[in-house]
Amino acid sequence: QKVSPRAKFPLVRRHAVNYIGDRIALIGDAAHTVHPLAGLGANQGFADAATLFEVISNAYSQNRDLASRSVLRRYERWRRGENALVLKVMDGFHGLFGTDNPALSRLRGMGLNLTDNAPLIKETLVRYAVGLEGDLPQLAQMP
Repeated sequence: QKVSPRAKFPLVRRHAVNYIGDRIALIGDAAHTVHPLAGLGANQGFADAATLFEVISNAYSQNRDLASRSVLRRYERWRRGENALVLKVMDGFHGLFGTDNPALSRLRGMGLNLTDNAPLIKETLVRYAVGLEGDLPQLAQMP
């Protein structure tokens, strides 16, 4: 048999209570999973990796223990809140777009029209979606 049997897995939202442990840090899907509605999971993972790199680089330049709780806690504090916000927003979108309720459909249509006709709101949402807005590590910032 050259091809394995087809498999599936549920798309489940998860968020780790702790991003760090004893000399270990979780990033990307190990720390959080989000419904792939807008493709934000990869951007969150890239931001996690860039943040952890910056935190560890700063610790290295100060001759600190790179895997100490105090160093890794900086990463956890930096990313956990931002990721929680993205997860909550995506939960809202999933609820709004995953229903056939006529009232929610009208509300969704009005919101999309408002966003499409408000360039500042639209640009801000796009910047957040692609990971160019928020408390970004140096590697994730535009030059």
